[in-house]
This record gives sequence, structure tokens and C-alpha cells, in this order.
Amino acid sequence: MLQCLVDEDLLAFDADARRYYFGHLAYDMGLAASERLDLPQLCKPALARIADDTGDTVFLMVRSGDETVCADRAVGSYPVKTLIVDVGTRRPMGIGAGSLAILSALPEDAAELVLRHNAPRIVTYEGMTMERLREMLIEARRQGHVAMDVVNVPGTRTVSVPITTGSGRSVAALSVAAITMRMTPERESGLVATLRREAGEIAQLLNRRAVVTDIRAV
Repeated sequence: MLQCLVDEDLLAFDADARRYYFGHLAYDMGLAASERLDLPQLCKPALARIADDTGDTVFLMVRSGDETVCADRAVGSYPVKTLIVDVGTRRPMGIGAGSLAILSALPEDAAELVLRHNAPRIVTYEGMTMERLREMLIEARRQGHVAMDVVNVPGTRTVSVPITTGSGRSVAALSVAAITMRMTPERESGLVATLRREAGEIAQLLNRRAVVTDIRAV
């Protein structure tokens, strides 16, 4: 077992001291966990700006293994609220716009492994099949964002973009949900642009923090 962990770079073996130490992968995993735990606080100003600009409800979805969890949300001023997901709600990755956006930004082989693992849960959602989800995934990759009707919440629609780090790791997604009548094609395009701008700024913050962490580790 120890040799397998060494082969995966989770541990390193010092032959002279005959001792095991944490490897580079353990360090990378620590950074990933730090990002997930700190993201809600890091993203809070962005969520507030989006909610103020759009008047709609904004969600932060964060990857947690093969699941996604709603880590935070901000409510806009529009009278009809679309509180489609509560903070703390978990879903198998692929269900919901934010979850699908995160999945679409993963390498194809990694995304396929997630889908296979989650298949028994995914098909329990009304109207969802693996074939349909794979078609939605292809479209999300093509567009670079997700725009879809909300699963099991009639009359609502959401758009979402992934948040990726400089190393290409897909860690979270920003989503805006509203009643369908507000989601015209023109408005959706504007929302996507807003979400991409904010996601890009969050990614820059994550990358700068990673650089500082690397310097301190030297």
C-alpha cells in the first residue's frame, strides 16, 4: 500500500532515513482543499455584485469529490425570488447548471469517470438519462457555459460558468437563476458575460494566492 502511494506521488520515500514523507500530490490536494474551504468568503463580494447588477439570485456551487455543494448564494432585488437551491445542498456532479458547468471544464476522461460513478444517482432525477446528460455536456463544452431550465422547478431558468484555476483545475461555478420570462436570449448573453468576468477575477485571486503559497513553501 505504501509503495502504491509512492507511485502516485502522495508519499515520498527517503531510502537513507528509511522514512516516508508527504509527496507533491499531498501538497496539491492541500491546496485544492484550501480553495474549496476559502471559496465562499473569497467569492462573497462577487456574488453581491452580480445580485445587485442583475436583480436575480446568484449561487456559488463548489466541487466536493464527485458531488457539488451549494456553498453560498446572494438574493437580488427582483420581487420574484428563485431560491432553487439551499446553501448546503449536495447533488451528484452533472445535475444542475452549476454542477454541469464544473463537469464541462474537467478533462474528458475525468468527466467520464465522474459520470460513470454518479450514473445510479443521476438517473433518479425526473426526465434525466445518461444519454441526455452527455448531450448537455457536449453543448456546455461547445458554448463554454451552461444555459438550461432548472431541473424539477418549472418556470425557472439558469445560466452558469465554471471557475478554473491557472493549472486548469475546475473548482466551482457561478450561476444566476430567474423566472423564464426574464431569460431572453439577449439577457442570457449579458448574464454570461457578467459571470465570466467575475469568474475570471476569482480565478486570478486563486492564482495569486497559490503563487504566494508556493513562495512561502520554498
